[in-house]
Amino acid sequence: MTETFRIAEYPRPTHTLVQISDTHFTAGSAPLHGVVDCEQKLADVLDTVTATGVPVDALLLTGDLTDAGAPGAYRRLRKLVEPAAAALGAPVLWAMGNHDDRAAFRENLLDQAPTTEPIDIVHDVNGLRVICLDSSIPGESRGEVTAEQAQWLAGELSSPAEHGTLLVIHHPPLPVTSERAVLWELCEQWRLADAVRGTDVRTIVSGHLHYTVSGMFAGIPVSTATSVAYAGDLSAPADAQRGADGGGGYNLIQIYDETVVHTAVPLLGTFATVGPVFTRNDIASELGRKGVHIRERAST
Repeated sequence: MTETFRIAEYPRPTHTLVQISDTHFTAGSAPLHGVVDCEQKLADVLDTVTATGVPVDALLLTGDLTDAGAPGAYRRLRKLVEPAAAALGAPVLWAMGNHDDRAAFRENLLDQAPTTEPIDIVHDVNGLRVICLDSSIPGESRGEVTAEQAQWLAGELSSPAEHGTLLVIHHPPLPVTSERAVLWELCEQWRLADAVRGTDVRTIVSGHLHYTVSGMFAGIPVSTATSVAYAGDLSAPADAQRGADGGGGYNLIQIYDETVVHTAVPLLGTFATVGPVFTRNDIASELGRKGVHIRERAST
């Protein structure tokens, strides 16, 4: 018998996006650096997302999609991602990284002419504005937002969107945890700060670092996703840097009216189950028994 009844503190999110970063695909099937099976790792992530049954409004791939910008690598990536996105009923939003090549990216992912201008794109995801800003510098690991890009961004943000804006930029505008990473940080960050401060940008999402970190920039929360391909090992000595064939996963980005929640979802493999497993029906029954109701997401 239900003894109490209460409404959960938050309804279901208005938008849910899956962020997948740093896939580092190559044109051939040989393991990356002789170790990493990038295609299998991404397939595992996509299978995991599909198996959760979580409704997804967009798949967001946030840079370093390829390891060296090879056209064949983009084609391999697209062949794997687009069927999974179709099964989820979600569009794919592609963002540039420093390992990517603008011309090959445009031609093989966007079906556009292979030009080399920055790839800055605005998407409307059911009233949520998603801006993918190209922070890459051809031939460089570090990133920047040029004066022209900052002016363009400020213009886009001059009018608010229905559900606000999510800004995607591969190089995170945060201090780096690994000392060597200053070699590939986002430079001249003040330009980006001037463009976004006081606007409707609700969160900034990035990749690039191969580990998950969060912070604040110009009053806006920032979150990174780890690499699908391989992780930056932050347990290495402070004066060293090491990449590890593990630690992959994705970020779940859930948008609410008053907050944004970023959840890092690791690939747990075949580890032993701890405690009981609760199915969707089990959870619904338990909430019903205990008189807890979650309001449905608002229609968008």
